[in-house]
Formats: sequence, C-alpha cells, structure tokens
Amino acid sequence: MSQIPRLLRRLAGAAIAMTVALVAVGPPSAHAADTSAPTVPGNFGGSINCALVLTLHWSASTDDAGVVGYDVFRSVNNEAFAFVRTTPATTFSESLQGIVKYQVRARDAAGNVSAFTAPAGIVPPPCPAPTDRQAPTTPGAISISVGCPAAVTLNWGASTDNVAVIGYDVYRSIGNGPFTSVATTPTTTFTEPLQGIVQYEVRARDASANVSAFTAAVTVVPPPCPAPDTQPPTTPGTPSASGTTRSSTTLTWAPSTDNFRVAGYDIYRATSSGTFAQVGTAATNSFTDTGLVPRTTYRYQVRARDGAGNVSAFSAAVAVTTRRG
Repeated sequence: MSQIPRLLRRLAGAAIAMTVALVAVGPPSAHAADTSAPTVPGNFGGSINCALVLTLHWSASTDDAGVVGYDVFRSVNNEAFAFVRTTPATTFSESLQGIVKYQVRARDAAGNVSAFTAPAGIVPPPCPAPTDRQAPTTPGAISISVGCPAAVTLNWGASTDNVAVIGYDVYRSIGNGPFTSVATTPTTTFTEPLQGIVQYEVRARDASANVSAFTAAVTVVPPPCPAPDTQPPTTPGTPSASGTTRSSTTLTWAPSTDNFRVAGYDIYRATSSGTFAQVGTAATNSFTDTGLVPRTTYRYQVRARDGAGNVSAFSAAVAVTTRRG
C-alpha cells in the first residue's frame, strides 16, 4: 500500500510532461499585425517641359502586404517640405511652383510608410521665347461626387485654345487656407482622398505656358462614412492534403468567413524542422504546391485575408510527406 502514493506521483509527473509536450507542438500562433514598412521608392527623378509642367517618376516599392500609394511632398523656395497628395501611380505631374524640391514615400494598407527618397530639385530646360500669348478659355463649372472611403472626384467642362490645351492645373484649399497646386492632369477629371472640408479650383494650360482664369471654387464636405473595417476573418480550417506526388501536393481547407468578405488566403510552408515562409496565395480554399523534393516532409498552415488587409489567425499545421522518387 505504501507504493501507491509514489506511483500516483509518478503518474502525475508523466501527465505534466505530456501536457508540456502537447503545448510545445500545438498549432502555431497567428502572426502579429502588419508592422512592416514598404521599401523606399527607387530611381526618383523628374523633368519640366516648356509648358512649365513638372513630371516626377520613380520605381515601385515592395511590401509584404502590398503598396497602396505614394505620398508626394514639396518644398517651395527652400521652405519646409509639405504634403501635396497621395497617388496610386509611380508618376506625378503639376505646374511649376517656383524653385521646388520633392520627396516621395510609399504607403501600405496598414498605414506603414517607408523612409523618404532623397530630395530632388527639378530644373527647367532652356526654352525659346513663346510666340503664342493667347490663354485658353476658362474651364466649365466643376461638378463633384464623393464616396466612401472618403474620396472626391471632380469633373469640369473642357477649355478651348487657339493652338491646343495640354492640361489642367488643380488647386486645393484645406480649412479655408491658401489654394495650392495638387496636380496637373491632361483630362477633365481628377480624383483624390478627401483631406477634410476642402475647396477646389481649376485652370487650363497650353503648350506655351499660357494659363486661363480659374473656375469658381467649389466646396467639398466629407460624407458620413462607416468606420474602417478592422475585423479579421475567422481562422481557416486545418488543411488536408490530397493527390500528393513526388513533387507536388494539393491542399484544401474549410473556408473562413468575414463581416464583409474574404479576399483570399496566404499559404505558408516549412520543412519538418524549419520556419514557416509564405509560398503562395489563393483566391479560394484550395492550393497546389509544386516543385517539392521527393521523400520530404513539409508542414503547411493557412490564414485568411479580407479586402481591408485584416488577416486571421493561422490554421493548425498539417504535415505532408511527398512520395519516393
């Protein structure tokens, strides 16, 4: 009978050890929220034509979740750099504002921003004296439309000119401040995110740098938009493998749900003892991984992503061993 307590203590110790082991090999936890900034835009530069329209250009940044836009900042007459606008493209155009310098940074959906490019000063080329001194007509009245997330689209009637209209200068005033240039566009429409209660005015420009009078200013008020989506999708089901060959396998899993919609899935893979790394994405709850090594064990886990960039926790991992060669 005296052996029973000792036996119970041994059994309890074994149970604790089993519990620790189970915790150690349990499903991996979700990756942290996206805090990784995009890379700095490359090859930043620009040019000015004889119509005094400046165009900036740069090479695209990269990001683990995707770059959504570029913030353009301007310094006029060696004053402090000030925000101009965010553009989804890798180019930006506006009329010359004096002695100017520009710098650009990238932005992702989570609000992370890259470091700025080195400032670039753009020098006008030597241009002949213009012979055309007739300005274009004033553009037609501006019409506006706003949407959610808060963004505004401007449209106006085209100007005419004795030679040709080459573009339109868009100016913006924030909070009753001074009007400043935000873009020069070759079309009669312009779209950007709203910066609060703002006013806009537009003028036309020809190839000899003649400009029209400004349109009457229009005021834009942000609409009552719903709060941003911060709810992640539910965790996908544990993947299961099928059709495994010596070099490929197909994974399927129970789909996630989301308060809006699931945009896709990120698939991560590791060897039997390695760390997980992303190997692909899928729009549906199925993914085929190829280029695998025969007689090798891989582990897979999956997470869901919604249209706002929210990601779910990772699924439990599944181990898959490829067939012999």
